[in-house]
Amino acid sequence: MFDDIKINALLTILLALLLVGLMVVSGKGLYVSDKLDSSTKLTYEKRIMSLVQLNAISTANLGNRLAISNSIYHPDDMAKYIREIEKNKSVIDEQWGIYTATVLRDAPDDEEGKRLISKFTEVRGRFVEEAIKPALDAMRDSKLGEIKRIQVEHVGPLNAPLNEALNALIDKQIRDAKKAPEDSVRGFWHQSKVDQLKIGWAV
Repeated sequence: MFDDIKINALLTILLALLLVGLMVVSGKGLYVSDKLDSSTKLTYEKRIMSLVQLNAISTANLGNRLAISNSIYHPDDMAKYIREIEKNKSVIDEQWGIYTATVLRDAPDDEEGKRLISKFTEVRGRFVEEAIKPALDAMRDSKLGEIKRIQVEHVGPLNAPLNEALNALIDKQIRDAKKAPEDSVRGFWHQSKVDQLKIGWAV
């Protein structure tokens, strides 16, 4: 569970840094072309939205683990925890759908991105089938011993590879965010050199 909290804290810091970067990019139009500025700004916006989606997934997953744990110690609130898990699952489904659709649309040839998406889909599918669904069934029947068993034998162990896959997605977004502005700058200067050569030949 502490790993989930660390991920959430990391994402919060990264989002703040990217927002600062976006502000810097938005204000640097005096120094580079409008085309470069717009391209880099768009890149930051995409990365920010991707990290927002991953953050929502991480937060909802942590919420599910807390709800399962709390249901053992506060069985009178079982119905509330069941609703929380169902809501969090819907949030994860929605945000993951948006994330994958966007990545596959914007970078259809990104093999690493596809591999990471496939891995997260795999481990999350197992987590839902072997941890979340059985825990919900036990919670609906108020079987506290069974909830505890599922928490120890499935929720905790299966959450480790889920966090690992999520961290890999976050790392990919960070690397792409760092790389894109550099590519934009190289492209800008390359185009400038080409334009200068064209002018030279014209003269």
